[in-house]
Amino acid sequence: MYDKGDVRVVVANEQPLLRHGLKLVLQTHGCRVVGEAEDLVQAIDLAYALQPDVLLLDLAAPSGIDTTLRTMDAWCPFVRTIVLTADDVDAGGECGAGTNVVRKDAPVAHLLRAVRPAPRGELGTPVRSRRKGSTNRFGLTRREIQIVVAVAEGESNKGVALRLSITEDTVKHHLSNIFDKAGVFSRLELALFAVHHGLVEDRRRKIRPVPRQPIIDVPERKAG
Repeated sequence: MYDKGDVRVVVANEQPLLRHGLKLVLQTHGCRVVGEAEDLVQAIDLAYALQPDVLLLDLAAPSGIDTTLRTMDAWCPFVRTIVLTADDVDAGGECGAGTNVVRKDAPVAHLLRAVRPAPRGELGTPVRSRRKGSTNRFGLTRREIQIVVAVAEGESNKGVALRLSITEDTVKHHLSNIFDKAGVFSRLELALFAVHHGLVEDRRRKIRPVPRQPIIDVPERKAG
């Protein structure tokens, strides 16, 4: 059972002891740790499932921080990402503009100042929306966007090739580049990416609920 607090946080660190320490610090100062991740993949999964106010990410985790941040852009635009690091990192470089970077040797007050503003709306807009916008932010070409749309609409590699009059090998090559640029790992994630950025319509919005049939009470027959 987590303590109640104003700020909902997911903590990601590969070392259980450090995760526990961060959790204690945060909960002592009015935050609520709603999830703990031991690697970047789990961090993304928890952020997407729980939609916390903050994802507190350890830069010393395995490689892939840039891909993680791009995936967070696509999946969780309203989750503020804060990166803990032991090194001097340019916030506009590896971690990207809009991502807070806090040194591990900084006073606790510095970390709390980075964490606390998120749910009170002091940021105005989603944290990374300043470097978001259209899919062109990911460097997708016109052809790559066409392939993203086709995949999101359920086309196989063969179907994409036939639609665009290119070979399946070319489709596979483009998909490899698209996955890297969009920070996704599967066709399903790519479809979600396409919906999120308005490349295709979310078909779930067209589904109308089936009206429930009224319950009719049937009187019991009397014996005799």
